[in-house]
Amino acid sequence: MKKLIIISVLSLILTSLQAQSTMDFGFNYGFNWNSLQDKKRFSALNFDFYFDFIPNYLKNNHWSYTSGISLLQKRFFLKDVMTNQVINKDNSGINYLKIPLMVNYGIPLGESSISLYLSGGVYGAFAFKATSKFFDADGKKQKANLFKDNYKDVFNRYDAGLKFSISIEIPATKTGLSFDYEYGLIDIIKNDQGKKLNHNTIFLTMKVIGISGKALELEL
Repeated sequence: MKKLIIISVLSLILTSLQAQSTMDFGFNYGFNWNSLQDKKRFSALNFDFYFDFIPNYLKNNHWSYTSGISLLQKRFFLKDVMTNQVINKDNSGINYLKIPLMVNYGIPLGESSISLYLSGGVYGAFAFKATSKFFDADGKKQKANLFKDNYKDVFNRYDAGLKFSISIEIPATKTGLSFDYEYGLIDIIKNDQGKKLNHNTIFLTMKVIGISGKALELEL
């Protein structure tokens, strides 16, 4: 019943936005490189479904908004968090469901249909899975759920922060390329355990635009 209510509310919001704005759907897929503060960066895959919309009250259609839903993993070294534990060769990551809200300014490049977008905004994320594989002090391979057992009081399930993006879109081919940067404002560690570790992530993604039938095109 709750899922049905959520779906109904989202449908009403999308219908309302579509009636009051020019709207387009699309998706992005690519890689992200995550780091905790100044630690080593690790790569992982990400996938986004998004929608762009230009409200009718905005006469200058160089401005638009973007939101959507993202599925991504942010990887890190568990040993950077659990410094009191012997951890070797670990492979750790947190899987997030993320919702961004971005404001975009589009710049048409000459007479072509290619456009450059500069974007800034915020994001909120909920972690639905977190795992780690590593070798302990005895050389035994371990697999841990970072939201249960010995780690259930360590990791925070929520993340939020700032997001900036620069992208190029080609409506004629319904494709684009985006370079993004996210700075997390929430410590991934609970209860202030003597350190502050937040996500610091860069993204490189391919964009598929114009799923609704027509990609947003800017006028000179």
